[in-house]
Amino acid sequence: MKRLMAAALLVALASAPSFAQAAAARTTLVAPVAAGENPAPPGTAARTGAAPGEASDYAARERAAPQLGEFRGGSAVIFIGGGTLLVVVIVVLIVVLA
Repeated sequence: MKRLMAAALLVALASAPSFAQAAAARTTLVAPVAAGENPAPPGTAARTGAAPGEASDYAARERAAPQLGEFRGGSAVIFIGGGTLLVVVIVVLIVVLA
């Protein structure tokens, strides 16, 4: 009976992420280009779907704080995610219930 409970719990917890990731894909519409017109160059607002004023907002932020462009990461931090905790809980339950 204990093995059946442990197996049922394992199946229930292992299938939980699949429910959380079920979402509709986001699609962006691109206007057709007429013959003879040059399409927008890569990285422009028309291509990426960004709002026209968004690029100027980012440029203003970069001008306001230029020292942020020199940020270097690399701190030695150990992050224990939810998947790791799930595996540890499952192993502990199997050991306790077996």
